[in-house]
Amino acid sequence: MAAWITRSRPVSLRNCWPSTRCGDLDPGVVPHLIQQKGMSAEALVDLLYRRSGVLGLSGISSDFRGLLASDNPRARFVVEVFGTASPATPTRQ
Repeated sequence: MAAWITRSRPVSLRNCWPSTRCGDLDPGVVPHLIQQKGMSAEALVDLLYRRSGVLGLSGISSDFRGLLASDNPRARFVVEVFGTASPATPTRQ
């Protein structure tokens, strides 16, 4: 499990969603994408490091400020999912 060290204490990153990176990933996903989907190494890196995370789930933005302000159903979906997956639930104002 990834963790940051803050004030000499480890802080879990388990519920910290990356903006564009994939975060936790089952190791079987990589060979599946290469063998079954024919993805190149470059395409795989692009997907896992630039088009995943909050951006990949929303398809709109990696910035929660924009997602919270949006009326787009995919933005609302991400805010809902994030709210149920994190101890700090974002609220719309």
